[in-house]
Amino acid sequence: MLTQVHDVTLLLDQLKLDLVARTLIKNFAAWNARDDQWPIALVDDPEKPRAAVFHGGANVHVIAAAELLPAILNDLLHHRVEQQPPWPDDAVRADWEKKGKPYLDFGLVNREVWRCAVRVGFADDPEEEKDDLAYFYYLTGEPRLAGWIKHPCRAIERGQELYELVRQGIDYDEDGKYTRKCLTQGPSFVCEVDGEPVCWSATHTGDMMGMIYTPQKYRRKGYARSLAAFQIDYMLGRDGIACALALDWNEASKRLLDSFGAEKLEQPIGWHIVYWPDE
Repeated sequence: MLTQVHDVTLLLDQLKLDLVARTLIKNFAAWNARDDQWPIALVDDPEKPRAAVFHGGANVHVIAAAELLPAILNDLLHHRVEQQPPWPDDAVRADWEKKGKPYLDFGLVNREVWRCAVRVGFADDPEEEKDDLAYFYYLTGEPRLAGWIKHPCRAIERGQELYELVRQGIDYDEDGKYTRKCLTQGPSFVCEVDGEPVCWSATHTGDMMGMIYTPQKYRRKGYARSLAAFQIDYMLGRDGIACALALDWNEASKRLLDSFGAEKLEQPIGWHIVYWPDE
């Protein structure tokens, strides 16, 4: 039986998670919060939790050792979940209604979680296009990339001055609401030469680096490298960790992060949908 806990800070301490695992949870929470509240946290044992499931609607993030996954996923499959309001709550049902059938969308987890879910009885959809896998890169410690910053860069804590520029570099968020939210929460960053913006980036709602873009006429001049180094040092100075997702096919981003000495999780992570089997 999975049981809801309400003190998430205490839970993270009980699980003895490192900074990287905490950052993944923070990112999942930021992307899946409802009404700015933390996603619901479920544990295998309220007294001595060894594993946790966070869910905001049908979106799920799992923290568990491989040997604990089958039991946790079986509990989800068979609705052995004790929470208030009862599982599936209104947010879960609303997501199910949008898709037309019950499902779970595992976010920011390695592929073994999805494979295990299928093994215990969840149904995969062979016709559904699989999302790209990504590698989670991170640097921890003190700022140390000043030598890579060859051009003038600055941070913008709050504000919308980069909105029109940032919109040029992304092919999602059609109505612009997510972009505005990222820029409002900050920080965002811009590299300028002679007062002209030549490269810019923002921070996703979970403090993950992203949205970096250089217009075609300014490329191959090192602006993106300067800005990325500046942003990493800024995040290290503020949070002690700077992180980014690099899609598996994005060799340029992976090379850039590797050049800075970033570490990465061994297993790629992604977003995987499974369904309850038909009766």
